[in-house]
Parts: sequence; structure tokens; C-alpha cells
Amino acid sequence: MSKYLKYLLAVATLLIACATFAFAADGDTVVATVNGQPFYSLEDAFLSASAGSQIRLVSSTTVSTSLSLPANVSFVVPSGLDLVFSSGPFNVYGNLTSFGRIITTDDYSLAGFVRFFSGQSFMYGDLIANTGLSDQSVGVILPAGSSANLKIYNGNFYGFFHALQNNSTDAQVMIYGGTFSSSNNSPVYPLQNFVFGSGVSFFPVNSSYVASWGPLYQIGQIVFSAITWINLLCLAIVSNKLLLFFMIFVLGFVALGLIKRVINN
Repeated sequence: MSKYLKYLLAVATLLIACATFAFAADGDTVVATVNGQPFYSLEDAFLSASAGSQIRLVSSTTVSTSLSLPANVSFVVPSGLDLVFSSGPFNVYGNLTSFGRIITTDDYSLAGFVRFFSGQSFMYGDLIANTGLSDQSVGVILPAGSSANLKIYNGNFYGFFHALQNNSTDAQVMIYGGTFSSSNNSPVYPLQNFVFGSGVSFFPVNSSYVASWGPLYQIGQIVFSAITWINLLCLAIVSNKLLLFFMIFVLGFVALGLIKRVINN
């Protein structure tokens, strides 16, 4: 096998070099994909999604308007990426899975920054209402009548008034881990509307609540980041016809070399 190692290394090097070339040569940055189709703005990706679609953020971006994730649509924010809102709330009716950071730089009232109305969502990363302009600002809120199912495994959550607020008895929020802080000293409100996973250590530390959970989420983040990188690499190659032709030529040349070696042996 060692005699084929140099071919494998050559292919890997070419893939990395080509991906770097594609990203550098392309003036337009792909921000998100919808079922694998690239989009250059998250707003356009959301508008094109239909029931059953999966939207995936592929590069950090700032959104200057409110967004609504439709019911029966999935949205994935990978680890290492930032989704920043400079205006408007993020309304979630579909299924959100976030390993990255969701941040607002605008001010929000008691209505909240990220509003979960329905769907099943999973949070592994940070969600920060990074403002103090209003003493009523809330990071995450489940409004009255919400039927959302939200599971929080880790991350830093902040809101000036509350980090998390659940006003619905029909919604379920499970907390398995994370740090929840506010400047109002009531990060999670009201406590009776939240469910804490078995084995979770939940206690106040100054103005923060800390729910400790095991390190398994870190392994998941590493795996998810690797999958995301491979997806970006493939997307860069496929979306550039010249690069795709070049890669087919190079891989064909390498394949011929391997076949020749096998025949000669």
C-alpha cells in the first residue's frame, strides 16, 4: 500500500490547492445552500426554500432584516460560523439546528430576539442578544401558544432581561447543558416552564446559571465541522466549471498511473 501513498497525497494536495484557488478566484461568496444549491445571500436561500428543504449556512454572514424559518424547513448553522442580525428578529417555525453562534447587534423588546413558535430545534452553540439598550430585551423566547420543542445541549446564552423565556405551557424546552446569563439576574424565566435533563448540574453563579453537560457535544462539533469542510470543498469544485474540468483531468491522469502500476506488477 505504501507505493500508492504518494498518489493519495498528491490527490489530497491538489484538492486543497484547487479549493483554495476556487475560493480566492470567486468574488461572490456562497453564504448558504438549499438542498445543495448555492445561494449568495441568506435571504434568497430562505425565500427559495419549500416544505422538506434543508438550508445550510456555509459562511458567516450578517442579515439586515428579520427572517422567518418556515414550518417543515430545516436550517443548519455549522460550528465555527456566525449568523449576525443587525435588525429584526429571527422567527422559527421550522427546525433549527445550531452548532455555531447566532448574535444580534440590535435592540429587542420583550418580544425577544429568537422566537420559537413551532418545530423541533437543537442548540449546541451560542445565542447572544448582544445589546443593553432596553432593560426588557430577551435572547430566546417561546411566546404564549408556542408548540415548539427545543433542546439545548451547550452554548452561551445571553439577554439583558432574560436569556431564555418560555411563556407557553404547550412548548417543551429541555436543558442538558449551557451557560445562561443576563444583566437582570434572572437568566431563565420562569423556571417551572423548563425541563432539565437527568444528571444536569444547574446552579446560579453570580448573574449566570450554568448547566454542565459531558464533552460529547465537542466530538459532535468536530465531526460536523469535518463534514462541513468536505461539503464546502465539493461545492467549490462543482460550482466552477473550469476547476471541475481540471480536477477530472488530474484525477483521470492519477487513475491511469495507478492502473499502469497495477498492470506492470
